[in-house]
Formats: sequence, structure tokens, C-alpha cells
Amino acid sequence: MLTKCEGCGKDFECSTRKYNHNKKSGFKIFCSSECYNKDKREKNSVKTNCANCGKEIIKPKSSLGKSITGNLYCSRSCSAGKNNSLFKKWESHPQYKNGIRGYRELKLNSVDEPKCEKCGYNNVLALEIHHKDRNRNNNNLDNLQILCCNCHTIEHRSKNENVV
Repeated sequence: MLTKCEGCGKDFECSTRKYNHNKKSGFKIFCSSECYNKDKREKNSVKTNCANCGKEIIKPKSSLGKSITGNLYCSRSCSAGKNNSLFKKWESHPQYKNGIRGYRELKLNSVDEPKCEKCGYNNVLALEIHHKDRNRNNNNLDNLQILCCNCHTIEHRSKNENVV
């Protein structure tokens, strides 16, 4: 008996109903397991665009509930580009404004040659920012002082009478 495949539309000889299913949509006959699986995949999938690059993608409906943000991506690298943890960390930080991370970057960029204001050490990786009034919320440039890690430690230890 010649039957039309409901997956690909081809006519095929059907002696048994091997590749079929009977769910709410009714009885369907497929020519192969590939057509059956393709039909099942399309029914349980959603077409959407990658949240980073905009490329059209097909994802299982189950992946919608697994995403914390509700965004779907075409690849892990695309997801990492959008959800870079360092970017997110700084973006949510209260001192992150206009692409500048905070008072350290502001102070270091405010001088021509960043160096320790006490000893003159100039390795930027070892430089720290000291709050002169000891109030970490007062980030005015006048209140900030560039110190190397050694001078910064000495500054804090010398003010604390309990530490020898």
C-alpha cells in the first residue's frame, strides 16, 4: 500500500506502521526514523535569535526554562562574549561609571606618570590607592593618594597604635 510520509512528503510502500505516533495531533505515518525524529524535534523546538550575534537558531523548548536570563545563544563562545563574568561584575559595581571601573583607575589616569607619592616606585601593578581620611566612600581625587604596597602598609600600621 502506497502511503505519503508526513515528514518529508514522499510516497513510500508501507506494510507496517513502524514509525508513527498517536498523540493529540492524531495518527501520523513516517517513511523512516529520521523523518519521525525530525518531526518530533520541530514540534518540541522554538526558533529564536542568538542574544549576542542575532543569528537565527533552533533550540529545544526545554532550554527556555534552563536559562537564568532567558537569553539563548548559538554557541558557548557567543554566550561568553555576552555574559563575560568580569564584565558583569564591574558593570554592577556601584563605582563603575562610563566604562571606568572605580577610584583606582580614576586616580591612576589623573597623573602623567603613576608612581608612589612617598618613595617614587613606579610599577603600576604594585601601586595601590590610599584614602587619606580613611573613608572608603570618599572617592574625591583630592582624598586619594597613590602608594606602593609597602608604603600603603606602613601608612596603615603607623596610624594604628596597637600594632607593633
